[in-house]
Amino acid sequence: FFFSRRETMDGWMPSLEHTELETWEKVYEPAEDTYLLMDALYKDREMIIAVCPIVIFELGSGSGVISVYMNRLLSNENLRPCIQIAIDINEYATKLTKDTANKNNCLNIDTISSDLLFSFCQNKRYVDIIIFNPPYVTTSVPNKNTYINDNISASWAGGPQGRFVIDRLLHHSNNFTSCLTPNALFYLLLSDENNPTEVIQLLQARGFTDVSNL
Repeated sequence: FFFSRRETMDGWMPSLEHTELETWEKVYEPAEDTYLLMDALYKDREMIIAVCPIVIFELGSGSGVISVYMNRLLSNENLRPCIQIAIDINEYATKLTKDTANKNNCLNIDTISSDLLFSFCQNKRYVDIIIFNPPYVTTSVPNKNTYINDNISASWAGGPQGRFVIDRLLHHSNNFTSCLTPNALFYLLLSDENNPTEVIQLLQARGFTDVSNL
């Protein structure tokens, strides 16, 4: 499953042959935003390699294709194996992520059903990369119960400005940056409706010094 040339990773997509049509009634199906995030990881591969990550978190892993893509990207560069943890509040998603990892021969991806990073921020700087494709689509005021059941809309409905889940992470009293290493990378996918300029300002207030809007 390893590639001889890194160029083959450009446009590569993890196999989802183990899924069925009914799968996507409970888990977010990979779409254009998924591919955009994979393109960003590929484009930043030299910077990712320079970090030499040991611990990588994906928040809202859904189908698991992003974690698997990152796993292959690092394997293709002959880096030492790292710890990858895929988190999703949806238990169907964590199971699918694990199945996707196994079907693509990525055995070092662990899955946890949890609410964002709140259980992992304990002022211990051990996380090198966080990847987050949040529910960012602007909708009416969200029903908070949507985010604790298996309603598929929870995977994309972001409330006013599409920022309900994003702001929960950025404004939480347990600052998620407390678990990041000094040279850590944070990939957060946004749309224009999310007011990226304001989000960048919030990230800078959280201690990020080099924020790029791709």
